[in-house]
Amino acid sequence: MHADDTRVGRVKPEEKQAPSATEDDFIQESRSPIFSRGRVVSSLRVEPASPIFALKCLPKALRFEVPDHADILACTVGRAVVVHLCEDRSPRPKFIELRRFEDANVDEEFYAISWSALIRDERLMEHLILAAAGKTGIIRIVAPLDPARGVLRVLTGHGDQVNELAFHPIDGHLLLSASQDKSIRIWNAVTGYCVCILGGPDGHGGGILSLDVHVLGHTVASGGMDNAVKLWSLEKRSLQLAVERSYGAGESYRPSYVRSARFSTQQAHQNYVDCVRFVGNLLVSKCADNVFRVWRPALERGASGIVVLREVHLGDASVWFVRFDVSRSLNAIAVGNSDGLPSVLDLEREAPEGKIVVKPPALVRPSCVRMCSWGTKDH
Repeated sequence: MHADDTRVGRVKPEEKQAPSATEDDFIQESRSPIFSRGRVVSSLRVEPASPIFALKCLPKALRFEVPDHADILACTVGRAVVVHLCEDRSPRPKFIELRRFEDANVDEEFYAISWSALIRDERLMEHLILAAAGKTGIIRIVAPLDPARGVLRVLTGHGDQVNELAFHPIDGHLLLSASQDKSIRIWNAVTGYCVCILGGPDGHGGGILSLDVHVLGHTVASGGMDNAVKLWSLEKRSLQLAVERSYGAGESYRPSYVRSARFSTQQAHQNYVDCVRFVGNLLVSKCADNVFRVWRPALERGASGIVVLREVHLGDASVWFVRFDVSRSLNAIAVGNSDGLPSVLDLEREAPEGKIVVKPPALVRPSCVRMCSWGTKDH
């Protein structure tokens, strides 16, 4: 599934402030038959016709409220967040709009969303939550499938727009946000407190466009407009104590600070790093020139040294802030481009055999695809 953008490009920040594996066992999980063909089986147009900067399918681990035959898909449309059910029991999946949340601020434009679940009561029952943020820097947490509940939390603190959100993979109550204000904030979604701020003089020198959390939860990767990729430790004792305090704190609570990353490099890219993801202990990152690299830190080559394991040039880089998604089986990447042609990159095969272009139907006008998201079945 991918997000279409009806505009040609997102304005660059000079004009407007934009928003344990080894090399050998990298991508050794189950195979998926996704490379036999590339075609559009169904399409969805969301009104109003605004750019869709973020699109996320509900992760498989959170499907306790969803039937097996369906996917839940959330996307941003201007100042609205729309949740759809995608039924895939037929050759042509059917989209059904479940809920729509529209911000009262007409200047809002959402750039990021992320799924998680909160403990509902003493019986440890959970309910789904969805976080959304963008141009105003205000984060909203909603209950997307509960008609009796709307906005659960409003989180404020960032001094500029929020470009990406990610819930912690182990503690789903912790939400991380990457902002144009050069900081990453960690929030307690239950209490609403900001637990920690990652950033400072030794942090990013430009707006942070992307972040990802290691599957084991111990490290955050971030990429930004300073062409840098940084790794931040979440295992500091001061941070762990701050998380504990955030559950019982009063109004005097103050966040802790991590002012420097444990690893930083500008050797991976020579342009804005607009997307970065973990694949095991390796990193996949993409820059505004649409250059992908699979790499790992190599401290034996210096404090910022890296070893590049794979490089792919996609072209069609007339726009930036185009984000990719890694399949659950860790063997493929889905990414869009300015021509409206999403691609699937097989990480186990070299180009051109390892690249499938998904062509839209002839009646669909091509537009920039800003983001792709894998469904639960990786196809």
